[in-house]
Amino acid sequence: MPPEEEALLQTNTPYLRINERKDLKYATQLLDLATRLLVQNQSKHQEDWLHLAIAHLAILGKKPLLAQMHLNAVDTPTNEVLKWQITVQKLLILPQLENIGTERTKTQVADLFKDLQLVNYQVPHEWGMYSKLLLYYSRLYQGKKDLVTAGLFYNRARSVPINARRASDYYHPIAYFDRYASIEDIDRLLKLHDRVPQTAFDRFLLAPCTEAEKKHYEQTNWTTLDEKWLTQHGWALPTREALLDLKGTLAFRERRYKLAQAAFAQIPADYWEDNYYFKYHLKEDLFANTSKMAWQGRPIKKFNKALALTRWVELEQQAIGTDREKAAEAHYLLGNACYNTSYWGSSWMMFSYGRTDAEPFGTNRNNWHLFAFWAQSKRFFAQYYGLSDALQHYRRVLDLSKDKELKAKAMYMLIACDQISHRAYAFAASDKKYWDREEPNYRSPYLRFFKKHFAGTGMYKARHSACPELKDYF
Repeated sequence: MPPEEEALLQTNTPYLRINERKDLKYATQLLDLATRLLVQNQSKHQEDWLHLAIAHLAILGKKPLLAQMHLNAVDTPTNEVLKWQITVQKLLILPQLENIGTERTKTQVADLFKDLQLVNYQVPHEWGMYSKLLLYYSRLYQGKKDLVTAGLFYNRARSVPINARRASDYYHPIAYFDRYASIEDIDRLLKLHDRVPQTAFDRFLLAPCTEAEKKHYEQTNWTTLDEKWLTQHGWALPTREALLDLKGTLAFRERRYKLAQAAFAQIPADYWEDNYYFKYHLKEDLFANTSKMAWQGRPIKKFNKALALTRWVELEQQAIGTDREKAAEAHYLLGNACYNTSYWGSSWMMFSYGRTDAEPFGTNRNNWHLFAFWAQSKRFFAQYYGLSDALQHYRRVLDLSKDKELKAKAMYMLIACDQISHRAYAFAASDKKYWDREEPNYRSPYLRFFKKHFAGTGMYKARHSACPELKDYF
């Protein structure tokens, strides 16, 4: 179960437990009554419905074997509603009776869902239950740590709202995997593009959507369905390019830059110009000074993540070289890149697929529709919001270089990053809503060092005349 729902459950646990005990008591009384009625019943028609009622009450009472016995007692039903209810209840008890990780049980799961699809032609108003059952199985496989299968079930249940970014046809198919999957999980998904589904289970999950599904989702969704994509692949499996970009993004977050570069290199060069909102949130040059001061390097005319990561890897090597000045320059450029690809930078879409102003606020962390990086915000807070990597690189410039102008640039960025980082941590610890926020009263201790050691530099003079905060401080 996702953490935001666990938190809700914990909040209401005492109330829910009291209700559960009452409901189980009522269910037991009804089960006894239905059993007595079944013994007294003379009508075959009523007998089927009584078996179904007893099975349903047995499921509520956590008695799956009793439920199975009564479901099996119903002859092949001709009533479509009865058939639909039997199929739903079989899907509910199957995980309690069998290991859903085995191929045999997976085949049963696929067959039952396909039966439910056929029945829903005649019982169209019950498609909501179909989506909920898909989500139920998504949670079950997530509990078994099979995030690939869990994500495919989740994507199949397209009618269930995810978050505010659901309006994006690009992001929706990768949203679950962005939140929960590992790089190894993405590799498993990529392999699905290279082979024809061999099992009934895979064929069900990866099949194009049926006409009945399309009709239902068109009526309930906010998005416009891509007919070509649905006809070929359904929507459970994201495109190869979207998966490669996600793999590179996950690797980038984990600082596995060579792996990220290798993933991005498999994507067409104009991909980030033509898809999603990449071109609006990726600077031409990640390594350019954040104040847009000139840097004599190789310009990136049209943004290409593979080229950016190639340069990143080169600078990483330069930063550990024996030439201290070249190493210092590399650290400065990498510091700029870490800032630019953070939440506060203009190329934040290297790190995340969405961004809102409310993100750093701890009080909004459970409202996952309000902002983009909630699922990973705790793990990557220091790096993405707190600018830990940028701060580390700028400090290394001061340690290594004797070039006073370069050191002045690094010191200026240390001031900016230190103040932003303090702000981010203050917001995260706040119990206030975003709209009631109070800006922390903090001045970086680096400010006095900037004047003391670099007052004579061109960088100090330029920043002193252009930056109101510096003028105010001094």
